[in-house]
Amino acid sequence: MPEVLAQTDANIQAVAERAYQMIAKVFGVPYETAHRQTLCVTASDFMLRALLRDGDPTVDQVERDVVGLDAGHHDYLVSTAEGGERIIDSTWQQFLPAEAPAQHLPRVLIGSRERVMAQAQVAGIHDPQVLDVWRPLNETVAVRHESWRLSGKEFFPS
Repeated sequence: MPEVLAQTDANIQAVAERAYQMIAKVFGVPYETAHRQTLCVTASDFMLRALLRDGDPTVDQVERDVVGLDAGHHDYLVSTAEGGERIIDSTWQQFLPAEAPAQHLPRVLIGSRERVMAQAQVAGIHDPQVLDVWRPLNETVAVRHESWRLSGKEFFPS
């Protein structure tokens, strides 16, 4: 299974790069910073469609998580596969302080909810409300105003 997940992660990274190219072209932002833009809906939609269309065996149950924040919402993908639930967040760096160096950080966070939250903290994200976006949906979080899941297969049938 580790080699399958490694191949899947490489596929996810490739799809994310295509999403960043599209974001740069459509929104006129530099490709180098497309992953730090507040365009999570666009990136998530693009990635969801591409991953479902490509038929990667470990992401066939991918869904969007749309989590409410005081300032709006944040979209990312959730894949439920044999290895358990995995977060795929291609725009997580939008929550980094603007001055934070990001060259050494992954452009896409991929992993369990706990791993994603830990990586975000190590990267410099300490706002509890932001960290809450990656908590399980069944946990009661005081600052979460609304949460819902959209199934990719419902909204983007093949």
